[in-house]
Amino acid sequence: MANFPFNDTIRRVGRAELEELLRSFEDAWAENEGERLTSAAFYDRYRGGDIDSLFATSWATYYEHWRALGRRDAGETMSSLPGALLAC
Repeated sequence: MANFPFNDTIRRVGRAELEELLRSFEDAWAENEGERLTSAAFYDRYRGGDIDSLFATSWATYYEHWRALGRRDAGETMSSLPGALLAC
């Protein structure tokens, strides 16, 4: 597989952009391997040692970042709730 999606530009991306990028990885995997995997299913296999390549490492890195953004967003939402709601 190609060294996808690297380029020379560094920029911040949001959760929606990462979702689009993850779909690109899923599409590339389906096209090249003949099997449709969600990023979550791929990541389980990757962590289990079943998939190992530069492409897989890139995909896993973007997926980990996407998950981290989700945890951060959830934490910010929880911290903005009034204290009475958090005590329930």
